[in-house]
Amino acid sequence: MQYLPRLRRSVGHQQQNRPDDVLRVKTALNQIGHYDVGKYGLGTGADETLVSAIRQYQRQRGLKADGQMHPGGPTERDIESALQDPKLDIATRTPTYRCIICGAPHAGLHGRICPQCWGKLNS
Repeated sequence: MQYLPRLRRSVGHQQQNRPDDVLRVKTALNQIGHYDVGKYGLGTGADETLVSAIRQYQRQRGLKADGQMHPGGPTERDIESALQDPKLDIATRTPTYRCIICGAPHAGLHGRICPQCWGKLNS
């Protein structure tokens, strides 16, 4: 069972788009099959690909398709429910990348750098 850590600020079209919140949303949408990370992994920018993925998810689920997610809002709650679906096989959806620093496999949460190297760079 996966969960989406609570957003601190809104993400999407014309929103504040904190990098950590953007990564949370991209990771969650990827895990439920609504966001393709592309060949370079997950970035921290709220690009048009992310906004389109949010809108597509909202339309499919019957939510207001504004391309925005708000803390505690309907889109965030719906994605949290989707992540808890026992039929969702996260292991097959989570991409594997190689860290550009140490070569370790990782899920792309910090782009092309693994969490261990990310921590060393940001300490």
